[in-house]
Amino acid sequence: MQISSSLSARRLAAVLCGLAALVPATASAKGVTKASDCPTQVLTQHFLSEGDANWYTPVPGGVFSVASGATYDSGALCIGAEHPTFRFRANGTGGTLEVHARYRDEDGEQQDLVVANLSAATAWLLSDMLDTQVDDIAGAAGARTYVTFRFVATGGDWQVDDLYVDPFVNR
Repeated sequence: MQISSSLSARRLAAVLCGLAALVPATASAKGVTKASDCPTQVLTQHFLSEGDANWYTPVPGGVFSVASGATYDSGALCIGAEHPTFRFRANGTGGTLEVHARYRDEDGEQQDLVVANLSAATAWLLSDMLDTQVDDIAGAAGARTYVTFRFVATGGDWQVDDLYVDPFVNR
């Protein structure tokens, strides 16, 4: 029973990610915006089975594979100061996975912050809670911006599953 409910949750998350991907492509080019310009986010306790009771919202395109030497960019998600962390499951055949937070600043200039470097694991592991760098991204209180996460694989192939951002609702 737990397996089928887990699969149902994954299917729901995939549908939600697909719907979130319908956000206009211009959204990622806006730069800093106000909260009312962001779509409503669906929340789930996605990592509860691993002892993490925090509520999360899925990142569009949050399930993917990236070959050694390749780069993958997630879909855009609107975040603000209440979105301090993100996490995901990953499995790599070797090498490292470099993770970036990418956004447009107040002037519309593309910014890219390296937020993590992960070493390959022999089994699927849940990442630590990683910093979205939202203070650097949105800055002003109440400000929001669209962020994408870039994954760069070197020295091995990687699979990433369940990329979610913590909207800090339960603290």
